[in-house]
Amino acid sequence: MTARCSVIKGLFGDHLKVFISDFQAGSERDPFSTWLILPTERLVYRIRDELSRKNVPFIPSRICTLKGLCRSYFEEYRTTTRELTKADSRLLLSLVLSDNRDSLPLFFVRERPLPGTIEDLQTFMNVITTRKVAFPECLGDLQGEKTNQIARIISAYRNRLRELDLVDADTLLEWTIHHLENEGGKDPLRIFVYGLFSPLPLEQDLLTLLRERSESFTCFIPSGADPAIFAGPPGWMGSGDTGSSFQLPPSTPSLLTGIFSSPEPIDIGESIRLDTFPSPSAELQAIAGEICRLNEAGVPLSDISVAFPELQDELDRVGEIFSDFGIPWKSRVTPKLSRFPVIRFLVGIIGLVVNRYSREEVISFLNSPYLHAPSREGSLLLDPSEVDLVSRHACVESGRNEWQDRLEYLGSLIANGNERRYHGISQDSADRVRDGIIQLFDALQGLEGRKSMQEFVREYRGFLDRYHLPKLCLAPDDEERIRDERIIGLFRERLESLRYNPLLPEDRKVTTDEFLRMVTILIDEPSGDSDPEEGGVSVIGIREAIHLHLPVLFICGLVEGVVPRLTTRLPFTNSLENARMGTRSLAEILREQEYYFIAALLSSPRVYLSAPLAEGSTPLLTSAFFERVRMVCHPKGWSSTGQDTGCCSRSLAAVTAGERIAEGLVCQASDRLDPLQSIDDLVARINTERYYRKGTCDSIYEGMLSADETIAAALAERFSPEGVYSATSLETYAQCPFRFFIGNVLRLEDLPDGEQNLSPADRGSAVHDILSTFYRRWLAAGQGHITPASIETATSLMQEIAREELDRHHFESPLWEATCLQMKGSPHAGPGYLEKFLAKEAEAADSPLAPCHFEFSFGMNPSGTDDPASVEEAVALTSSDGGEQLRIRGRIDRIDTSPEGFFLIYDYKTGRGHPKIKDIEEGKALQLPLYLLAFEALSEQRGVAAGYYHIRKDVRRDLLLCDEQARCLITSRTKMTPDVAALITRSCDFAIGYIRRIREGAFPLPADEHCPNSYCEFRRICRFDPYRVSDSGEVT
Repeated sequence: MTARCSVIKGLFGDHLKVFISDFQAGSERDPFSTWLILPTERLVYRIRDELSRKNVPFIPSRICTLKGLCRSYFEEYRTTTRELTKADSRLLLSLVLSDNRDSLPLFFVRERPLPGTIEDLQTFMNVITTRKVAFPECLGDLQGEKTNQIARIISAYRNRLRELDLVDADTLLEWTIHHLENEGGKDPLRIFVYGLFSPLPLEQDLLTLLRERSESFTCFIPSGADPAIFAGPPGWMGSGDTGSSFQLPPSTPSLLTGIFSSPEPIDIGESIRLDTFPSPSAELQAIAGEICRLNEAGVPLSDISVAFPELQDELDRVGEIFSDFGIPWKSRVTPKLSRFPVIRFLVGIIGLVVNRYSREEVISFLNSPYLHAPSREGSLLLDPSEVDLVSRHACVESGRNEWQDRLEYLGSLIANGNERRYHGISQDSADRVRDGIIQLFDALQGLEGRKSMQEFVREYRGFLDRYHLPKLCLAPDDEERIRDERIIGLFRERLESLRYNPLLPEDRKVTTDEFLRMVTILIDEPSGDSDPEEGGVSVIGIREAIHLHLPVLFICGLVEGVVPRLTTRLPFTNSLENARMGTRSLAEILREQEYYFIAALLSSPRVYLSAPLAEGSTPLLTSAFFERVRMVCHPKGWSSTGQDTGCCSRSLAAVTAGERIAEGLVCQASDRLDPLQSIDDLVARINTERYYRKGTCDSIYEGMLSADETIAAALAERFSPEGVYSATSLETYAQCPFRFFIGNVLRLEDLPDGEQNLSPADRGSAVHDILSTFYRRWLAAGQGHITPASIETATSLMQEIAREELDRHHFESPLWEATCLQMKGSPHAGPGYLEKFLAKEAEAADSPLAPCHFEFSFGMNPSGTDDPASVEEAVALTSSDGGEQLRIRGRIDRIDTSPEGFFLIYDYKTGRGHPKIKDIEEGKALQLPLYLLAFEALSEQRGVAAGYYHIRKDVRRDLLLCDEQARCLITSRTKMTPDVAALITRSCDFAIGYIRRIREGAFPLPADEHCPNSYCEFRRICRFDPYRVSDSGEVT
């Protein structure tokens, strides 16, 4: 029998009570054959709850969506067939990919599926199934290897479903249709279909079949003023009886149904308000503030709904902000398990093994609060800070063997007397880290290799139990702990489901990577059902608002690219392939999104629309839908309608209090303060930022410590006139006193980068050692100047020494290989900069100045690489007026001397730049002039020049200080320095003045437009601001 379809038309939500009443009457006659089919799960639960509250008898499964009908029908008529959950479907698809890896090269990289492959395949299969696409035949001549591999996956997946007698969410629809056609019961059906929008082809087949099996089939179709959106009755209704023709009532809701087609203005009164906000957080804070205002005005929270375009992405922000405002809320959408930090910690343990114990991941694991607890048996005794520092010094990257080998090598270096080179660690700390890491990796060894899923789960659970993980003792409050305990319990249940999953028999071996992939599939599912009985604000998706009657509705996040989200592209396909497959066009997608947007506008007599204008530093455009409402309806704004929201929000109250205190309104701020917060403390903080850290540096907050007598006394004692100072440290003070304070007073150090390569400082040291060793051996062999005739011999010796030096380092990385290549060169890459250095040396073969001293130190503890002529005593230099002395120490990279008693100083530079003559004149570069004075005092020879030897890809000499005598001694063209003796003496005066200021406690930030440090290890904590002086109007 085929029922004639009764078609009822109206606006969204019209006649719903009539449909419920007719369904109720049909259920009384035949409860099993009467069905009410609705478009959303929210509407399903709303009607079920309403009938339950009225004590109306009904079968809950008979009020459902179209998918719900299929699921109920399947459960009632199936025999041995089982339905896969979405997670199990993804697991099966993952197994299909793994089993066919060799024939699917386009979907794997390094034997792993490409990221997002499983999700994209599920989307693809859903589309071709529900739209009845004959794939890949529909592509015709567009078929290729890509489509063949996709078809191979789909075929293999469908075959596995049949072999295992399974259906998934897509094939369940096909199963229902097939069963109704061939084996369905003979009882006639009474079907009520309310407000479905454009069912997909396969869904239309089911609806047609239901109509053919029904004695009554009643449909409600929303109507509106826009014929492009509200079309006539669809084909699956057959020749329906529409009763009397429907005429739109002359009302505001009727006019709103034509908002996208009619240019005429619509008088909406106060029913819609619209506003924009600086950011998504500011938008949600404004919504929370307005909710508080409405609630205080008498609107129950249960009457308020907030709709998002992508609800799953907003749950964390909603929880944070609504909690801050004290607003209870509920949502039928729950966060994925993977969004909870405790779950990311637990799954990260498997990731440690998969990613070969990556240093960053090991440190992250050891730093986790879920690992730490009061000492108890079975805890991991590893200090994460110590492991971080030691592993950086050891240059560990990843790999069990690399961790062990590099930590043992580091321990041997420290044991052999190199402890001073590794600041912050000792032999004991290196041994502790090595032993603890080996213990951790041994405990995780059970997760390595190929095993059955049951073995993996057992080993994983064993590791967690052995170390009592995760530890929740540091949870901030009981509510957080209870939530984490529930989430952990749910995770363990899902983990156990892998052990008994029939898709994963014990004889099937998987890798750790596959185990991680399957666990990841489980945690990408929602974290469980929400409690529908909970009170508070309803948080919904925009599409869930259709046909509802909501007293107050906020629709937020209306930005371009999200509302509407216009994408027609299927995964793995291009636009031409999409056209051949007959998937949705752009016009169809736009029509659908306009339809649901209008439905949301009509769902409430009081609608608030909003959009953020930026996400972080990225500007956002308001949605075309948002702008259409603004243009046609001219709604009022709403962000200024509410009261001061600071009284509702703890965080905003604190901000408001701070602003009022900053304005001098201290009394008005007291009611906004946390009871535990002191006004004096807040005032001090605000003054620090607004006064002391503006303009010229003149306070303790900016490095001016002279006002503190205790600090001043300690500095005066530590940096006394009798102290010994290095030229390098004084130069640091000259360029940036704050950097000197951090490095030389507080003695902080930057963490080593931990790369499998030399750090910039170590690369400089290696070049210094190679060059000094080269010249010592060269001169010991009776050689002198490097000449074009001897350069081949010199190159051979240089390469030998470079190999010796570089072989001392045990790095294994492409970066290290590149560094060695830059230094040594190769036949293919050309000469390295060591060979270029020799060529530059040969250019000065005729100079009377010959290399003589290398790494010449004075005032320093002797080192094995220092020049034999070095002296342990510091050198005393005198100011120009003879009134003060400076005792100085240092190490001069190279000194060239002449038989007549003249000398030249070189400072090797392997960085990007070096000081200029202007820096010496301004007292910011002290090394060269102070070294000239020091060696003159020690040798009684006369310094005629000093400069920098730049050794990188381009090798060059830059002599900054040259007197007239140097003109006869230096073969290259060099600019003479006017009045060089006075300049050198002035540098000594600068240095003495800096020591005086250090003793006074003056460590201000530089008052420059640009930071003087091209490289600074303290850049992460530096407060340098090029605008601080200009902002205050002061002149330096």
